[in-house]
Amino acid sequence: MTSFLTNSSRFWCLVLSVMFCAFIARAQDPGTVEFDQAADKHRKEFETLLNNKLAPRLAFPDGDANHQTIVAALKDFPAGTALIFYDYDSESQQFRLWLVDAGGIRHYVAAKQRREELERVIAMFRRALGVEALQMTRSPHIRGTQTPFLPKSIDPLITLNEAIASLTKVLLPPPIEARLEHVRHLIVVAAGAIGTIPFAVLQPFGTKEYLIDRMSISYAASLYELAREVKPWTPDFLPAVVVGNPDLKSISDWEFPDLKGADEEARVIADLIKSRPLVGAQATKDAVLDAVGTAKFLYFATHGVADSEASLDGSFLALASNRAGDGKWTMREIERRYYGRTHLAVLSACQTGLGQVYDGGIMHLARTFQVSGVPRVVMSLWRVDDGATADLMISFIKQLQTRDNDMMPAEALRRAMVETKKRRPEPREWAPFVLFGIPR
Repeated sequence: MTSFLTNSSRFWCLVLSVMFCAFIARAQDPGTVEFDQAADKHRKEFETLLNNKLAPRLAFPDGDANHQTIVAALKDFPAGTALIFYDYDSESQQFRLWLVDAGGIRHYVAAKQRREELERVIAMFRRALGVEALQMTRSPHIRGTQTPFLPKSIDPLITLNEAIASLTKVLLPPPIEARLEHVRHLIVVAAGAIGTIPFAVLQPFGTKEYLIDRMSISYAASLYELAREVKPWTPDFLPAVVVGNPDLKSISDWEFPDLKGADEEARVIADLIKSRPLVGAQATKDAVLDAVGTAKFLYFATHGVADSEASLDGSFLALASNRAGDGKWTMREIERRYYGRTHLAVLSACQTGLGQVYDGGIMHLARTFQVSGVPRVVMSLWRVDDGATADLMISFIKQLQTRDNDMMPAEALRRAMVETKKRRPEPREWAPFVLFGIPR
């Protein structure tokens, strides 16, 4: 008998240790006490993450975030809306999740595991998806340095089907599956690296159906997003700021791979909404800053840089400039402005959904726009083929322009993904974008 396990066998041993060390599933007492304790910890983590910037409005009409106020808030959402809340408790080393809808906490599951094991499963999933190598070839890097190589600590590839199946069982374990049958809109409140997972590709139904085939998915920055007053979506795009393929010569300390399709992408999007794009040398930081204050719609087809160690000053959207070194629109600069008139921002750029990981979530470019007043932000978890991005985004905008009463940005993105994957079946091509916000 062989004395070693195959790569696939080792991986499934890891997954089983992540999932089944100590499952706790309570049908009669579905974790209400634990939910309230986790919500209080979540509040403290979220306040720390945002340097107390949102502390004055971190409240629900009927009190702080707990299972009762969350359930009450969900009653005001479209029918079929549910929330899944993730938490990692370092003291007990338990990974916990709750599925909640307007009727209450529907299920609570906890598994005892090490945080490193969960993060390793997530990393292996992203590599099996094929996006880590893609990121390395398409991501900007500091001039004079080599394009970074894939981490050697990640095990050899497993199949994508194995990766999807395993991560589905971790993030949407079997007890949750039956409860998802009647969900139409799922809100994900992620913890840590879970925020880098495209839930759209999970397959919890025992078939080849993806989660996105059944429901729209949106990512909330925190439980407190449910208390945020947001005007219902209307397909009103103007005035708009649409940026494509800026001339980035002024940012001389970075090297940026060519975005061949971003120019045309911006022109097509602008044409659809009857606006004028800012492309090439016209897509300057000054021009953007002059216009964003009154814009209802923001669209950036450019490079984004995510800094996992110093996110506020190291993460930025790349724009043109007439002044040397002045094309970086950093997270710190973005958060100092208020975008109260903006209904939707689309960051069609690499790494806008990646950044510095905290217990309270990931501090990234999309979250910064939302903290500063934009209620809905479409962000990317990786950079894909220009053609695939254009296909998905054009379909998304066309869906948004319909007068369907059920059409919200989350549902429009769902329909665009379903349409795109018919032509481009590889998940890495149709699932890179997620909606940061709530389904309204």
